[in-house]
Amino acid sequence: VGRLSVSSTSKRRKHRHSNRVPTVGLYCESLEDRTLLATFTVDDSGGADFTTVQAAIIAATNNDTILVSPGTYTADLSQGGLPQFFVDEALAIIGTGGPGQTILQVAPGQSHVVQIRTSNVTLAGFTIRNGDLGVQVFDYLTVPPPGGAPISNVLLQDLVVSPDVLPNGVPARGHGVLLSNVRALVVNR
Repeated sequence: VGRLSVSSTSKRRKHRHSNRVPTVGLYCESLEDRTLLATFTVDDSGGADFTTVQAAIIAATNNDTILVSPGTYTADLSQGGLPQFFVDEALAIIGTGGPGQTILQVAPGQSHVVQIRTSNVTLAGFTIRNGDLGVQVFDYLTVPPPGGAPISNVLLQDLVVSPDVLPNGVPARGHGVLLSNVRALVVNR
């Protein structure tokens, strides 16, 4: 990325019939790299950038935003992803209809619904259901941290986490939110 400046000079000589042609000088100066932040939309009925949340997560890069329309989104291997919603980039993932209308769930028999493995993540506006673990914030790669810092700046906001229900209607044993090697977490309802 650079900046381009153009300058023009024109000198006239005192000789008859002799004109100097204007000269153009170009000057390029390098600027710091710029990152364009993206906002992706997800709607399970179409009409958005993606129809699955995991596809949007895979496409996104650090500091992007994913806006998820109301609907029920199930993570499973058939969607080209993992058996859970796996977040390993600094992202804001926001359910636009709130937890009453925007649901993240896993297929029967899966354990984790959302797994956050990096810092600077916002997860807001969802019901998170099924699985024996609703949200896990844990970085397997840095535990114990080899000179690295624990996960930080994670915001869990406006979430309803409900456990997996066994076939007999009894809630399964599990965890709503599990944290490990985390600091600076905000849980806000």
